Amino acid sequence: SSTSGSSSSHSASIHSVGPSATPEPMSQALLDLEIADPRDTSRRGIWAALLVVAGLLVTVGLLATRAGGESARDDVEPKTGEAAAVDVAPPEPPGATVAPVEAVRAVRVTSRPDGARVLEGDRVLCGATPCDVTFRGEEANLPHELRFDKPGFRVVEQTLAPDVTSIEAKLVFIPVAAPHGEGKGRPASRPDEGRPGAPGAASDGPKAPAPKTPSGYKDSPY
Repeated sequence: SSTSGSSSSHSASIHSVGPSATPEPMSQALLDLEIADPRDTSRRGIWAALLVVAGLLVTVGLLATRAGGESARDDVEPKTGEAAAVDVAPPEPPGATVAPVEAVRAVRVTSRPDGARVLEGDRVLCGATPCDVTFRGEEANLPHELRFDKPGFRVVEQTLAPDVTSIEAKLVFIPVAAPHGEGKGRPASRPDEGRPGAPGAASDGPKAPAPKTPSGYKDSPY
């Protein structure tokens, strides 16, 4: 009797888990997890952790590489503001030359008396003193031999030094000789003598004779 009872109980248990019963999908998944080897689960966790760590390392490496590239590019390439500050003046075109400044020297020329003509060789520098004579280029740095000429006066020659900007000549009067046999002892006249109103100038006509007084004539005392 006890044997038959246990047999029926065993048969019922076998009947409930027999192969003819089809498990639900969720039940099958749970069954797979229960049947799975614990070592496989541990390995999967390790691989997942390794993949996460590798991904983090790759991300950090990419960020570091990008930051280093931008820093190097900033060091190599100058900034726009700095380039503008350096390149202020445009470069000169090739072959361009700066023309030298021409030397100029102005000389004040005077004489005593005034009215002398100033020459250098055959070239007239000044028609009548006082005047200003300008030398340009090479002539500005050279000495010049000047000649002062005025009618009635001796010709005066003077050298104008390269560093002189004014010069004055003193003219010497030439005495005029009197005609033969006339004016002995009389000093030579100057060029301006003989003009009307000048000292020593002759009158325009003969002088009238002084009136004669009759003999025996006396002035009345009254």
